[in-house]
Amino acid sequence: MRKSIINIIILAVCIINVVLCGILVFAIVPAMTSTNRLVTSICELIDLELESNKLDDNGGEVPIDKIVVHDIADEMTITLKKSSDGKTHYAIVKVSISMNSTHEDYATYSTVLPTQESLIKSKVVEIVSKYTLEQASAYTDVVEDDILEALRTMYKSEFIIDVNFRGLTFS
Repeated sequence: MRKSIINIIILAVCIINVVLCGILVFAIVPAMTSTNRLVTSICELIDLELESNKLDDNGGEVPIDKIVVHDIADEMTITLKKSSDGKTHYAIVKVSISMNSTHEDYATYSTVLPTQESLIKSKVVEIVSKYTLEQASAYTDVVEDDILEALRTMYKSEFIIDVNFRGLTFS
């Protein structure tokens, strides 16, 4: 008698388990697929944005032999935005600018770029000083992209294809 009651209880628990699994499949899986599609589309947008930085006018990637790098001569000491600890932190930055030598504006701006280093430095200081120590150290690629966009806006051209930190030290 006890064995049959235990068998009935086990059978009931198994049936309840199957019903709950069915509910999970029909309730959660459709929501997960729509979330997965959303995440996939966001990732595709981010990849497109990151890949578009080094593209030439025709949408192709700039060959390495067509990239000219201009190093900003001096290192810059920049006061960072105060972080949660309330202390003043500094970033010591050396910047390099990569340019597309086949771009139509390259001939115009490449000759005056060395004379306009102070303008470039002021843009770098303006952008880097917006970040806290934690943000600047964790998201250096975002800081570089912000500087790139600021320089493209300043020159009203996209002959600058990348901005890199040759040296970046925080204190």
